[in-house]
Amino acid sequence: MRTVPERSPWLVFATSAGCLVSGPLLGSLLARGAAPGSETAQFVSPVAFFLAFLAGVLLWFAIGAVGLVGGGVWRLLSGRIPSKLDTTEELVPPGYGVFVPLGVVLGLVAGGIAAVTSDGGSFVWICGPHVLAGLLYGAALRALAHHGYLPFPEPS
Repeated sequence: MRTVPERSPWLVFATSAGCLVSGPLLGSLLARGAAPGSETAQFVSPVAFFLAFLAGVLLWFAIGAVGLVGGGVWRLLSGRIPSKLDTTEELVPPGYGVFVPLGVVLGLVAGGIAAVTSDGGSFVWICGPHVLAGLLYGAALRALAHHGYLPFPEPS
């Protein structure tokens, strides 16, 4: 389990809001550049990048919750006492790597839809930038989560 220094709530909020806005903006710019005549691509591309963020956070929560509970049970059964966290550190649960494959898959889906519904251009030249953007967006989200700038969802 990874720990990071506690981040400012304002910094975490600004990072989360920036990720939430930048994904659909990236998708919109891609759709306008790759398939300018396709209204379907103009809709699907921003939604795909929004879903990459939203579904990534939800999957991270699910994987992290299973990892935390499973790790705790394993430590109890093996007789190891968990170490105490420093009060200035936050726990980053496992599962944040899910952002990368999710970004690639949703970029592929959005690029494929944009390529099929566009007026011209090859499938590779329209779909390729979407996949690359999904990979980079997913890698950026993973890096932010890894370093504690994206908050782990906490059930209330």
